[in-house]
Amino acid sequence: GWNETESQGEVFIKLAEDFEKLHPNVNVELQFLGREMKDIIKPIAVLAAICLVVTALLAYINSVTSPIIAAAEQQAAQEARLEVMPGAKDFEPVEIEADGVTEMYRADNGGYVFMLTTKGYGGDIKLSGGILDGKLTKIKTLSHNETSGIGSKVVASNYGDNYSHCPIQSSSTSFFYEFLI
Repeated sequence: GWNETESQGEVFIKLAEDFEKLHPNVNVELQFLGREMKDIIKPIAVLAAICLVVTALLAYINSVTSPIIAAAEQQAAQEARLEVMPGAKDFEPVEIEADGVTEMYRADNGGYVFMLTTKGYGGDIKLSGGILDGKLTKIKTLSHNETSGIGSKVVASNYGDNYSHCPIQSSSTSFFYEFLI
């Protein structure tokens, strides 16, 4: 018989056991649906709970660190602009559409600072440069994935100085030349 305090799983197990007693030659493997189901559901529930806690924790950490990271990125970008445009104190964004140029700023000293992305052998290379009085002030490599010791020489502290005071009239910088005229 079935009483109301028994779960459906317990009733099902009793029915399966009664069936096996009445028909001993029939192989009934219904225990999986009863007692062993608890053994399957419990680890799944524990794993789901762990995933939920970890996800909530990561979301919280992200919400706390995102503003800090954004402020640090803005500070680093400002420092990069100041490095390639000596003598400038303030920069105003300039709307520009050009291949590879991601940002451009007009400096308060009359110069321009540009951020650009170009392809390297190991991936993208992000550069910052300054233009004042028709000449490059400095070029700085912001990030790259080039081979260490070979392509990574572009990040050496004095590499960008090789281009200081170069006129921007060459074909490789013609975009900037046309922009400034």
